[in-house]
Amino acid sequence: MLVNHADVPDACRAPFPDELHDHIRDVVGYGKVNADTLFRSTDYEVVLLAEDTILNDSHQFYELPLPEFFLRSNRATRQLRVTLAYCPPVRTTRVDYVATKISYRLVKGRSLAEVQRHFNQALKKDVEKTIPDASQAKRQITSQEREKGTVQSSVWEFRQLSPKDKWFVVVTRQDKDWGALLCKESEDYALVVTVSDRENQEVQLYTQIQARIREQARVRARLGV
Repeated sequence: MLVNHADVPDACRAPFPDELHDHIRDVVGYGKVNADTLFRSTDYEVVLLAEDTILNDSHQFYELPLPEFFLRSNRATRQLRVTLAYCPPVRTTRVDYVATKISYRLVKGRSLAEVQRHFNQALKKDVEKTIPDASQAKRQITSQEREKGTVQSSVWEFRQLSPKDKWFVVVTRQDKDWGALLCKESEDYALVVTVSDRENQEVQLYTQIQARIREQARVRARLGV
């Protein structure tokens, strides 16, 4: 939650010349915590939290409950922040010391079934190369950069979206061969997503997302999922 609400202050960016901007986070990390919505959601900024466990060589899929008005096509700045945290077993006698690797991708697709098929097929090949984040040009931190740590965060900022798109966070676990005896069958992790639409503070984003979550729950109950 702290990392998901952090930004690098302008005062930290100022000493870095343009050619070194990519190295700012090596010095200041994720930055300074903004406490405005750390403890509660608002009508224009909503925080979603999930705590779960995941098996090795598997994916878990979260469809983001983004309302149609958030996905409107007219130009306005909107933001998605996604942060994953886990506490892996480690062996301090190795250079490659983290025994299990949990990571995430923010992706979009026409349906959950389509995204699941894509990822489950790719797992047999190479997840790193075949399934990148969606909208990479609008993302602050690459998947390669954030996966160096066990707290992984990035921010996507959009000016134009499409109501036809569905957005998903896909969590993946892949253990190292040498860590098999150290890892639990199910490893714990937490996932936080902040949905922001600050340019339209009359949007009632909290109420709309709450309605989408209830609708998703009704669909799952009807399908017996």
